[in-house]
Amino acid sequence: MVLFVGFAVQPAFASEIENLRLPTPSPAPERPSKPEPVSRPKPVDDTSYTQCIANLKALGAKFTALDPVTGNDPACGVAKPLDIDEIVPGIAITPDTQMRCATALALAKWVNQTLIPATQSLSDDGSVALSGLQHASTYVCRRRNNQPDGKLSEHAFGNAIDIRSFQFEGRTPIAIEPRERTGSIEEAFQKTARAGACLAFTTVLGPGSDGFHNDHIHLDIAERRGGYRLCQ
Repeated sequence: MVLFVGFAVQPAFASEIENLRLPTPSPAPERPSKPEPVSRPKPVDDTSYTQCIANLKALGAKFTALDPVTGNDPACGVAKPLDIDEIVPGIAITPDTQMRCATALALAKWVNQTLIPATQSLSDDGSVALSGLQHASTYVCRRRNNQPDGKLSEHAFGNAIDIRSFQFEGRTPIAIEPRERTGSIEEAFQKTARAGACLAFTTVLGPGSDGFHNDHIHLDIAERRGGYRLCQ
């Protein structure tokens, strides 16, 4: 016969057992966040502004210099806004704009380097030509995505433009809309335009980026640490 004899755990051993715990797992490392824009209204550098205007004129842009604009928030404003009539010869911007020269220059480069070459693929005989860009907004003193709180939008500094549609001679306009896997020439053009925009702008957002950009392509020149570009 085998006898099992009960015994009490001594206090010293009980204390040791209580202190034997599995190590707490280390928290998963956080994914690095995208650098936030550091753009804010700055005093106008007359030399940089004069050079920008010269570069814009060299590309054939037609524009009018406007009086300074401000908003309800003192952080909003554009010291020397421009109203662009034609961003390059023959390509109009509608409706009227209020944007910084640097924004207009980025827009002109995008039109010349991406949109005009891409338009050549819309016809076999060269009968289609880009004639204009229709936008939804340029300068607006508001917060991001028109929300009541949060950070100010780049629109509030004259740094942004929202493209709603491309206008042409020789064919119907191409409006910005979700076109994923439609297999159409309109999808190809929209994707080409959007991808090329990130060579001229530092932020490009459009259909699929989030629920706020399904009917336009947002373009801005926000400055971020390390020259980071947000292309979605």
